[in-house]
Amino acid sequence: MSDMEMTTTNTALANETEADKLARLAAEINTIKAQTLAVVQNATLEIGKRLIQAKGAVGHGNWSAWLADNVDYSERTAQNIISIYERFGNGQQKLFGATADPEQVAKLNRTQMLTLMSIKDEETCFNFMEEHKDDLQDMSKRELEAAIKELNEVKVQKDEAERGAAEKQAQLEKIMLANANLNVEMDKLQEQLKEAGDNKELSILKEKLAEMEKQYIDLENRAGELLEEKDKYSKLYNEAQGAAMESQTRLEEIGRAHV
Repeated sequence: MSDMEMTTTNTALANETEADKLARLAAEINTIKAQTLAVVQNATLEIGKRLIQAKGAVGHGNWSAWLADNVDYSERTAQNIISIYERFGNGQQKLFGATADPEQVAKLNRTQMLTLMSIKDEETCFNFMEEHKDDLQDMSKRELEAAIKELNEVKVQKDEAERGAAEKQAQLEKIMLANANLNVEMDKLQEQLKEAGDNKELSILKEKLAEMEKQYIDLENRAGELLEEKDKYSKLYNEAQGAAMESQTRLEEIGRAHV
């Protein structure tokens, strides 16, 4: 900076009001924060990349000792950094499924990225990030953990309800098939009854028909029970969907509170 530029800058600083000074300091602090975030995030990703290379080079059984002796990392810390790199920093583009938005990732700090790793399914994680792209970067660790915990709980509820409904549907289809087959057998038996000769043959056929009719009624009753159970799982699934929407609304409120 030239002497003239320094003089101009000093004069401007000397003449600024308290409000202008506070605004300038806030802007400078936020600029430094953003620069620090970028440096730390880039360092985390670059370290993760090199840890993967080192892990492949040290040989089986030597990883923990190499970490302790050379970079002062525990295996858990190293794996966390590797996992962050593999999910957010390797730059791979997939033909199918969700991917992380590089611009959004660039706004996350290391704690936020590590917290997002608690969403085990990668595609679910990226979908979560997309759904909350407007507020994610401003969420505290506690808020993010609470949101992810709720997401995981809702996902478990939805999966269980969906699985239960599918199981009941499969059982219902088996019963419907059994009923259809039983109807065919009963029709055949009715024809045999018409052609039956002596009383003994007629009696046996009537007993068989009565047994089939009993089986048919039992199957019909079981089908009704399965329909009720399936409806119960469908209701649970809808409740989980509703909980997911409520969670989304709360997160949006958190995001607006940070604006």
